Amino acid sequence: MAVRRRRTKIVCTIGPSCEGQETLYQMIRAGMDVARFNFSHGTHEEHGARMENLRWAAKRAGKRIGIMLDTKGPEIRLGRFRNGKAHLEEGSRFALTSEEILGNTEQASVSFPRLAEVVSPGALILLDDGNVQLEVLEAGDGLIITRVLNSGWISDRKKVAVPGSGIEGLPAVSEQDKADIRFGVQNGIDFVAASFVRSADDVLAVRRALEELNSKAQIIAKVESVYGVNALEEILKTADGLMVARGDLGVEYPPEEIPVLQKKMISLANRLGKPVITATQMLESMIENPRATRAEASDVANAILDGADAVMLSGETASGKYPVEAVKFMAKVALQAEGFLDHEVFMSRSKGTTANVTEAVSRSAVESAVALGASAIITPTESGYTARMVARFRPKIPVFAVTPHEETCGWLTLVWGVEAVMGPRMAGAFTGPGDGWSAGDARHTGAAEDTRDTGELKDTKGDGAPGEPDPSKGRGISGSAGDHGRPGEGLSEDSLPGDVSDMAIHVLREKGLIEDGALCVVTKGVPQGISGTTNVMEVRTVGDVVLQGSGIGQMAVSGKVVVAATGEEAVSKAFPGCVLVAPATDKSFVPALRKAAALIMEQGGLTSDGAIAALHLNIPAVVGATNAARLLRDGDIVTVDGARGVVYRGVARVR
Repeated sequence: MAVRRRRTKIVCTIGPSCEGQETLYQMIRAGMDVARFNFSHGTHEEHGARMENLRWAAKRAGKRIGIMLDTKGPEIRLGRFRNGKAHLEEGSRFALTSEEILGNTEQASVSFPRLAEVVSPGALILLDDGNVQLEVLEAGDGLIITRVLNSGWISDRKKVAVPGSGIEGLPAVSEQDKADIRFGVQNGIDFVAASFVRSADDVLAVRRALEELNSKAQIIAKVESVYGVNALEEILKTADGLMVARGDLGVEYPPEEIPVLQKKMISLANRLGKPVITATQMLESMIENPRATRAEASDVANAILDGADAVMLSGETASGKYPVEAVKFMAKVALQAEGFLDHEVFMSRSKGTTANVTEAVSRSAVESAVALGASAIITPTESGYTARMVARFRPKIPVFAVTPHEETCGWLTLVWGVEAVMGPRMAGAFTGPGDGWSAGDARHTGAAEDTRDTGELKDTKGDGAPGEPDPSKGRGISGSAGDHGRPGEGLSEDSLPGDVSDMAIHVLREKGLIEDGALCVVTKGVPQGISGTTNVMEVRTVGDVVLQGSGIGQMAVSGKVVVAATGEEAVSKAFPGCVLVAPATDKSFVPALRKAAALIMEQGGLTSDGAIAALHLNIPAVVGATNAARLLRDGDIVTVDGARGVVYRGVARVR
């Protein structure tokens, strides 16, 4: 029995608790798909060392790991504390200042110098996602005097929030963000998680920063405020994906509203075909405890049932005591929850939307795969767009995206149910709307050069330009087998089939991902030489095609071969259910044909004796099969597909 694959992707935040090579290796083995580096904490040197350790671990594990850089964004944070933390007592006074100081129990610095100008007496200030609440008593001249409303600990660099304030003056991309993104591009990031996105303009600001570095890294919009929620559809149409950051949303909204808000945000992302991550406090108890609570297990499961492509661990892996156990537990919950996903719910979410050709073909591919009980859906692709469109319907079978680009493999590490496989480039063979970016997104402007035809990042600034990817780092984190090899590895050009469907099936068979006899649904673009749209869906049987000819009958039959040159030999060797193979037939073969389940004949012609006999006996036949008697031997097991005129070696599943 085949082992059920986990489809939901797992994002893990990398920090002090899991930065060692062995721990990272164990996390990959446990189920980590994407590694998140939170640049609100740590230095470039620290993150760089962790990325190197991750490369080592990924290579050892043989798995492609996506890299996500999480920006600071337009956020306000506390400064550092004398002892790294401080305990505030309810009722005490606490000051926030724009001056750079080491904090204590009486005061702390804030990163936004103008905060005292935009808050007024009576305003609420929340520290560390609302764990400590302050009421403003006085504000002015760079100093805010507050009263502590509840006791609690605060520490270095914790977030500061002013609910509903809509603070202006905070840039979407700060100079520090630009430096962080430049560092990330040099280290081959796949994603930028843009923090505190308030509008589509914020996404475009991040896009411009990436374009200046000639990077195609995908942008995941972190919607964490009322303003972001109100502009969600506009944001999603501009970004490549969404992160439901529940911690900061829980500061802006009452906690009781978050579950419904989460469902609405995920549903919209599903409808638009954008990957969505559910994040924050998913297994928070595992920061200190080896086992999660039942409520946390339900939370993870419900996020998946809502339609999340990925679930994320933050402090659980970055600073918790049990990072590997947290990943293992999340993987187990995901596998259980996926068994209860309602395919029809996801099919209905796209109804009423304006579909392009690719979306329509993708829907048909999923519906056909379900109806036929197919073993896999195969999508040759440049950017992974078609694979994303297929995945949004949550098919219960594997989706394989075959691509010549390593960057596409990285992008698909975040997409539900999709396994990206590196394959060789065929001239014009990989086509699809929006390849290189996303379909329907009007963002092909700016400094970045569109390199869809080469799959390479071109540096238009000359050698050594800032942000040029380090060739030694590559894109993302690749294992020796995680991306299933380099383009064309182990495959000579002469051995590759000429059709993109045949090529994709050939690659997957060579890598042991699909077996002979499997029924698969394939999407592709035709004509292959023109970049356009995915516009064809095929139902294919995976197998070693031994012979082809003219087919008779609508059935497909598998059986053991009996080769006979004469009718007398055929009668003596035939047995019930055999597949009779002969150069030609006459009336003397009829007794043997009555026992046979199928006929393969070298002689052609639909009016030949063999063809007419097969029609009368209602058995499938392939006639005009050149050299059949020489290529097949007694006892060989073959499948005769009368509808297509094809003979497969072995037992093939044909519909």
